[in-house]
Amino acid sequence: GDGGGVQLNKPSIGFLSGESTTAAYVGQNPIAYYLFQEADTIQGTTYTDISLAGAKIGEQKADFLATATKSTFDWMIVNLGHNNILPDDDVASKIAALQDYIDTINANRKAGSVLILSTIPCALNRFKVRFPDPTTWAKMYASWLAYNEAIMGKGPTPITGVDVRTDILTTATNDGFDALPVIFDYGDGIHQNNVARKVEAAIYRDILN
Repeated sequence: GDGGGVQLNKPSIGFLSGESTTAAYVGQNPIAYYLFQEADTIQGTTYTDISLAGAKIGEQKADFLATATKSTFDWMIVNLGHNNILPDDDVASKIAALQDYIDTINANRKAGSVLILSTIPCALNRFKVRFPDPTTWAKMYASWLAYNEAIMGKGPTPITGVDVRTDILTTATNDGFDALPVIFDYGDGIHQNNVARKVEAAIYRDILN
């Protein structure tokens, strides 16, 4: 992987931050459930997962700042933003909120640690069902595209200050039209089922190793 040599099969301290696509959600396990192997625990790998269903960027920032061990992590994974993308919001403010969170992490993190930022999962079908007016869901889809573009370091306001960027979680669970395929869909067009979460955890593990 390209995670700066941080390996899960040796003692390390990790951190995960996200929303319901990373946290547990209605019978679907959190990504962290599939990320670690028994050998990791035996060898001393531990982690803090502040991911929470329904969380917005500012709330995760506050939870990070309230984490007493925030300066001890060897690696950090952030996958966050769906709950900030709304039909009446300006995506630029959401990109700015994510940048502020990344800046906050950087101001507090351990020297030599690895910060991984992932694009948020596909949700086109969810947009269409929740906001059936074509103008509305098209605006949300455009915001999703622009937000993920910024995460990947592109567009007019690229996110800065991360060590590893990945869009493979989005591309690996994509039906080719930026929607979750049935095999990976919990059933609402946005939340991944446990099959998808296993795939995504394997991707993170590959990055970290």
